[in-house]
Amino acid sequence: MRNCVHIFLFLFGSSGCFSCSQGPVDGAALSAKDRDFIERLGLCDAREEIILFDTQFDLRSSGNLITNKRLAAYWIEAEEEFSNIDWAFYEDIDSLKVKDLSSSLSYASYLEVHRRGQASFRLYVDGDKEEEEVFFEKALL
Repeated sequence: MRNCVHIFLFLFGSSGCFSCSQGPVDGAALSAKDRDFIERLGLCDAREEIILFDTQFDLRSSGNLITNKRLAAYWIEAEEEFSNIDWAFYEDIDSLKVKDLSSSLSYASYLEVHRRGQASFRLYVDGDKEEEEVFFEKALL
């Protein structure tokens, strides 16, 4: 019985950690090195302001950002074929759909971005309900 309790606690704790992040951060708080990484991915240019940024793991693995020109998301895997980098300028966005999963223990809420004539993609945000609402409101402006 004791082993079952330990296994439950491990699984519960692990699933919680996978959905955890520090929440969205102001783009101005990103270091020059972090900003350079995002620019090298092609997700913003030197004159573009990053308004908000969020990651579910670490900046080198995943990111979701709102700039003054676009919405963007990336997921980087060691095996390149599993990596994904998506973005859309505001003028190319047809519609946005919010999926609030803030009460979920293991899933992050997301904003589904529908581009005109192209596939949609998702921006994930993981924080408390208020942080998620701020992120979505900034994206919807």
